[in-house]
Amino acid sequence: MIFVDPPGRVLGRARRQETWSVRSVDVEIFPDIAARLARLGADGFEDKVTINAMALARLVAKIGHSFAVAELGFGAFEELYAAHLIGADAEDWNYWVGGYDRGRDVPARELHELRFLRRGNELSVIVHLLVPYCPRYCYEVVVGRLRPGARIPVALDEGDGFRSLGQGIGSAPTTTG
Repeated sequence: MIFVDPPGRVLGRARRQETWSVRSVDVEIFPDIAARLARLGADGFEDKVTINAMALARLVAKIGHSFAVAELGFGAFEELYAAHLIGADAEDWNYWVGGYDRGRDVPARELHELRFLRRGNELSVIVHLLVPYCPRYCYEVVVGRLRPGARIPVALDEGDGFRSLGQGIGSAPTTTG
């Protein structure tokens, strides 16, 4: 499951949002699934799962927050926005966590990929899980406000995938403060 809408902060929405949209992603993790099913005498299967959107958002927020702090350090930030999602449920989760469309299929170099996306002085982490099975759609976590002069490593900059969604949070990403 992928959240469709970007974080509410990116879209300029209210901090508390009652609803959210999701995209189901159909994947065949096992290339030999037809042979596996035939061995079982089946021609198809259905997975039924219950998704807790808050738990998923908290997981993605933890990944994004941890990555940002590990790569840049606490000193790079004036304020960290998603820290409250790490320890508890929060009504404003979809203000900070949402979907991200990379605008193209990304060739899979790794199973998971993490990148920075800078909009003005605010920083998001793009959390792309299971890239080979979902090469375009992923998650965005608005992690915090950067200090003036904070630099983003060019190798981790998602800047080439930027689309101007951010009403009220800045402009195109840069690699310097």
